[in-house]
Amino acid sequence: MTCKTPDCTNPIENRDKGLCASCGKAIRDAEKKALKEKKKYVIPKVSKKRKTDNSEYMKLKAEFMIGKVCPIYPHLPVKDIHHTKGRTGELLMNTDYWLAVSRKGHIKITNNPSWSIKNGYSLPRT
Repeated sequence: MTCKTPDCTNPIENRDKGLCASCGKAIRDAEKKALKEKKKYVIPKVSKKRKTDNSEYMKLKAEFMIGKVCPIYPHLPVKDIHHTKGRTGELLMNTDYWLAVSRKGHIKITNNPSWSIKNGYSLPRT
């Protein structure tokens, strides 16, 4: 008996499937390739909701910083917004808890949490 694949004249080696060795290997290789080509899902770095929030946030931030002076280093230009109570949830857009600071001032606030709470630059996150 010969292999049941069209155009193959090799003798059958696998009686269960009726295939010769080379045709059986070709079918197994095709199955492996199909498994490898499965598209992997990549988790987005920013969610769709956060992406729209960020664009709105950037507009609010630009408006908020106009005419502000850094309370820590008044001679440096204001570049950042420090969120005194954090950025989670609705606090991201709540300008009541924003503080316009220079980059150097922002680094000082984040690196010295007890000092910044003591001086009123940060609030407890409760």
